[in-house]
Amino acid sequence: DTVGIERLYEEMILKNKQIKEDTKFGVTKKVLPENKIVDSLINKANEHISQNYDEFESDNLATYKYSKTREYLTAISIILMTQLGIRISECLTIKSGCLKEINGEYQIVYKTRKTKKETIEVTKPANELVVEAIRKLEEYSKPLRDVSGMPYLFLYLSRYNDRITKEKPVLLADHSNW
Repeated sequence: DTVGIERLYEEMILKNKQIKEDTKFGVTKKVLPENKIVDSLINKANEHISQNYDEFESDNLATYKYSKTREYLTAISIILMTQLGIRISECLTIKSGCLKEINGEYQIVYKTRKTKKETIEVTKPANELVVEAIRKLEEYSKPLRDVSGMPYLFLYLSRYNDRITKEKPVLLADHSNW
């Protein structure tokens, strides 16, 4: 259950006045949270990923319950964003096959738009936490990618049936539904 993770993240990161202080128009003197807080958040997320890895049965989309999926994706996104320093928009649009081995080292390849008007491809080193999270995310999302035809890893099964097909569509997590 990531309620604890979400509560810890909200309390220690989102509602932390030290982090929000002195921010205006993109100019910031942000103070980052103590390492032990971030480490605790990462450890909780990693525990959740390990404990819930077997919850999803690839041959049974009914096991992809919205709340379980959201918790699982939240935990993985915490790992990826803390380890890679990427934005939520970059995290949510990571595609299958994003891990590449270059000179014996794993790298993650993703796209960003923030720094330039056009989309650019970014390659960053991927540590063991990132590699394991991506592998689990690729396995989790494979049946959803197969059904939807989308290449993205942060997919989930909607809570609601489509009015026309009467089935729950596969959706890409984004800012509005995250």
